[in-house]
Amino acid sequence: MYIVHSLVTLYGKDEATTNLLKNSELIVIPIVNPDGYVYTWTNDRLWRKNRSQKKNGCYGTDLNRNYDDHWNTGIGTSTNPCSSVYKGTSPASEPEIASTTAYFLKNAPIYGAIDIHAYSQLILSPLGWTTKLSPDHKVFVNLMDKMEKAIESVHGTGYTSIRSSGLYPTSGTTGDWFYGEGLKTNNGGVRAYSVTFELLPRNTRDNKKYGFELPAEQIRPNGEELLPSIMIFMKTAIESPLWYGTPTPSNEFCVDKSGQFSVIAGYSTSCKEIHMLFDREKRQAICESIVTTGVMMTHRCPIACAHWKCYSYVGSCRDSDETFKTLNTVTTCKEVKFLKETNKLYRSICFSHAQPLINGVAVAKFDVLVQEKCPVACLNIKCTCADMDIPFVSEASFNSLTNEKVEDVRQRTCKSLYGIKNWEYRNVVCLLDIFAITPYFGNNSLKVFYMCPKACGFQKKCFCRDSKKLLSLPKKVTTRQCKDISVYSTEDKKHWCTESKQPLFARSCPLICGNKYCVEEKPEDSVDTLSFNNGQIHTSCWLISTGDGEYKKRFCNNKETDLQVYGSVLCPIACGGF
Repeated sequence: MYIVHSLVTLYGKDEATTNLLKNSELIVIPIVNPDGYVYTWTNDRLWRKNRSQKKNGCYGTDLNRNYDDHWNTGIGTSTNPCSSVYKGTSPASEPEIASTTAYFLKNAPIYGAIDIHAYSQLILSPLGWTTKLSPDHKVFVNLMDKMEKAIESVHGTGYTSIRSSGLYPTSGTTGDWFYGEGLKTNNGGVRAYSVTFELLPRNTRDNKKYGFELPAEQIRPNGEELLPSIMIFMKTAIESPLWYGTPTPSNEFCVDKSGQFSVIAGYSTSCKEIHMLFDREKRQAICESIVTTGVMMTHRCPIACAHWKCYSYVGSCRDSDETFKTLNTVTTCKEVKFLKETNKLYRSICFSHAQPLINGVAVAKFDVLVQEKCPVACLNIKCTCADMDIPFVSEASFNSLTNEKVEDVRQRTCKSLYGIKNWEYRNVVCLLDIFAITPYFGNNSLKVFYMCPKACGFQKKCFCRDSKKLLSLPKKVTTRQCKDISVYSTEDKKHWCTESKQPLFARSCPLICGNKYCVEEKPEDSVDTLSFNNGQIHTSCWLISTGDGEYKKRFCNNKETDLQVYGSVLCPIACGGF
């Protein structure tokens, strides 16, 4: 309760706490075992189980052996009703577990879960039912190291991080249920971070008179130590979600629901009304409230209230959880991501091949780069430079000379920007503020160019790359992709590459159109994945730059499969004189 009190007190006063709580919903269950808790006050101070009546005149099930995660394995549990670790008659057989797990499933996705126990001064990570490492073991090691240091920074208390099975093997536990299969079907592809605290003291030899019975005067110091550690956990769970495999969040999520609805603040509104609100503070207050049906506003109006899924810098891109070999090192996307801040080889790794492992042996395949396997960890340009496909509302625009209003507040899409033929006015629009509340920018404004990096073209790396997708042109038009004009005459190309005539095509295909800004003014090597030999081989300008003469000749003097542009145009620096 000290943690909850601190978070509520710090909200609105401490920026870090305020931002965390604005961007999340915190569910707190102070006691999962109310009957057992009462029994510790009236009969047995160290009673562990609940108080449901079982066979042989014995009472109670160990609730932390009753979760539906590897319950049948029987590891660290008992089928004897008189045992202190009796696992129950079936998974979630106890009403306490059945009701709480049903609640979490209903309110998914859950991004992180913390279970607080006593004692031993430990931070436990999954898995408990097996000694095998979890898929995210290294992520947990990194996270718990930061949590340890945060605890020690308060009163000097040392905690140790280990896997749950390192303390003793258990199954059907809270931690494994949240991280494992329990939430999977309802959690939108998210795998919840899950840790368990074992509080003071470290063991009975440190202080024989305490053990489980820590004095009341030590409750507050315990809370003071845990608070910064829990803040780190929350921040990590929000900003770096774990994923099962490589799911892509459904585009169906990023749709504001229609119709009027009531919010707990006591009035009716609609997503459209919220989206059009000029008053940022009022919009923020509404978006932080809850619909009377219990739904969070960021779920009812994910675009108007800027849910992170819809406004993420990397769009819908997700990293693979597979292990692969690159540059003679076996690694994962999570490890690549951690290299970003510390290792000079980070970019080289991202531009190199990711070779799959079969029975632990790397297969010599060259059709996937690391940045394709790990688009988020590598900040793949196809993700960071992609125009977002959701509508947004921009502020009114004005003539800077006369101060006259040119356009009122209006809803736009990135696609609509291609239709603005006057490039100067398009730049004005790209600099307009967007009506959205998003924690990515704090108190800063969200601009149109953030939503539409390709359409606005403010970043050369985003503008000077040809689209590989079918363009949204009239169906009767046969020219639908950039590469289609590779066989056209100079005159026909000029028609498609003139922005006043074909704005969408010309801005989507600047390289094959020979846009001077891209091919003449300080040309730069592409950071895209390049495909050759009908897609059988993928490479990058970095790989070409490090290759020998034959390697450079092979790719610089041939056309890239998807774009039908010569490698020397895509990699002018890497190709040099080729």
